[in-house]
Amino acid sequence: MTDDELLAELTRVAAAADPPPEFVVASARHALSTRGLDDRLAALLADSALDADVQVVRGDDQLRLLSFAHADTTIDLQIQRTADGLAVRGLVTGAAGEVVVDASDGPHAAPLDEAGWFTVADLPGGPLRVRLPGRPAGGISTGWIAP
Repeated sequence: MTDDELLAELTRVAAAADPPPEFVVASARHALSTRGLDDRLAALLADSALDADVQVVRGDDQLRLLSFAHADTTIDLQIQRTADGLAVRGLVTGAAGEVVVDASDGPHAAPLDEAGWFTVADLPGGPLRVRLPGRPAGGISTGWIAP
């Protein structure tokens, strides 16, 4: 019996006698699903909260402007604090379909109009991110944004 055959036999016996708990298998699958995550993350190009050269119109401190890019797709966001929480308005170029804004209360889907605009209102005041689920395979996502 070769070393490889012995190892295969020991693996089979161990799996039959004491299989891993299902939560371990599920956790391993989730961990492996994050492979290539950086390949789908859009790069931050500009952020009005960080860039002293970017001035928001009328000095509105309740408004934040961000720009992201990934390959031939750009995502420009306007995040505004409202009495009801947050509102996100955005322009997506290089993609069609829908956008998903992930917030602390779950995902909020919105269609992209023919020009690439979308709006999602009444979001809670916590962190959020914007995803384009169908573009490319696995989608494109901004990083998490703390408004």
